[in-house]
Amino acid sequence: MRDEFDDEGFEDEAEETGWPSARPAARPAVENAARLLAPLAAAEDALSRLDAAAGAAPEAVREGLVARLSFAEAAGWLAAVSVTLHPRDLALRAERLTGSYSAAAFAGRLPHVLTETAQALHDLPEQFEDEPRVEQALTLARLLQRLATLRSTDPLDSPSALSRALRSLGDSAWPSAAHSPAAALPEFNRWRRDWLAAGREAAPLLAAAEGVAVWMREAGQGDSAVPQLGQGVFLAAVLLRRRGRLRHVPLVFWAGPRRLGPVLRGPLDDPAGWPLAFLGRVREAALRGLDELDRLNEVAQRAAVLAASGRKSSSLGRVVELALRRPVITAPLLAAKLALTHQGALLLLNRLVAEGVLREATGRKSFRAFVVAG
Repeated sequence: MRDEFDDEGFEDEAEETGWPSARPAARPAVENAARLLAPLAAAEDALSRLDAAAGAAPEAVREGLVARLSFAEAAGWLAAVSVTLHPRDLALRAERLTGSYSAAAFAGRLPHVLTETAQALHDLPEQFEDEPRVEQALTLARLLQRLATLRSTDPLDSPSALSRALRSLGDSAWPSAAHSPAAALPEFNRWRRDWLAAGREAAPLLAAAEGVAVWMREAGQGDSAVPQLGQGVFLAAVLLRRRGRLRHVPLVFWAGPRRLGPVLRGPLDDPAGWPLAFLGRVREAALRGLDELDRLNEVAQRAAVLAASGRKSSSLGRVVELALRRPVITAPLLAAKLALTHQGALLLLNRLVAEGVLREATGRKSFRAFVVAG
């Protein structure tokens, strides 16, 4: 079975897509464009600083930042659809260190499975009925990581690639496929060319915001499947990657520093207000990403000092590097990656916990997992 994207490399198309130019498609009018100048500048500044700082960071820190931002985006999207989960609990689930939340709730063990979420909420629901949403969120995290690290093809490369990516996040797959038998799909290459060409003269973030609105409007009019804002934002991430606007991190949108609140209104609800909402969300999420990058860099510096002071500096350094790269590590993973015994891996993990570099994330006595402290 093939993955969400094909296995070939993703070409960097910062300058040219290789497709013939086309007359720009109609874009929704933005009222009072002057009011967007300050929010646009703030969002561009925050996102540029995040991308540049990530590019200058050590490889392990940069890779770990992308992974953590992707899980934060997934958790933020879940919050927007009224499902509260901590990003680290999603990371544990992605590593198969926790199982079905529904089964855990039925057994009365949900607080023992969602340990990070339980600490934040202090009161978990007695039932959990959102397993499909969780799987979509995990897929979103995977898609964003692959998009940022170029480990996949562009989902706009073909109708099948776009259909796989979009349907992993919702029902709509416009314009690559339709639920309605009578739906008249546009010719894919022409649609792609026009969608990418429109807004080329605008600032990339505004073009991405309007691209979300265009896709949602066209999908809503052309098919019975309801387009989801999460799908649209993912397409905005693809658009920015194609333009070379982001080279080291994925587009961040859902991951701003906020608690569960009202569901974000989409562009179909408020076309005039949508660009302002988009820019504000991107700025918030980029600032959170900068905070996370600072945290990871600080841990890397502390670990370097610790490793240099010990006789097992090489082993400690490799453990910390792996912990920076991955949101969650375990003793078996460590033993396999670094050719250590299970007991040797546990000793190194426990030493780093004692030094405050790592902490245990599950609260269990066995099958434990560790995350970077802080």
